[in-house]
Amino acid sequence: MAAVIDLYIEYAKSRLEPATLEERKRYFQSFAESHGFRGVNDRECLPYHLTAWVDSHTEWESDWTRSHAVSIIHRPFN
Repeated sequence: MAAVIDLYIEYAKSRLEPATLEERKRYFQSFAESHGFRGVNDRECLPYHLTAWVDSHTEWESDWTRSHAVSIIHRPFN
């Protein structure tokens, strides 16, 4: 997964404002630290991994923040 995220960051550099990209990088880094070693396939990359990562961030109290984090992580894989 980390390789897909890295490719997305390269793609996004010319399309996003620097502040927006930096915000997304923080989410990507956190997710990659937890699951970046996994392959992008239907055996190693499961919805559970994303929800477990979100649930591990107890500081994200609002539904908006949690939903925003999920939408950021979805982008490289869409």
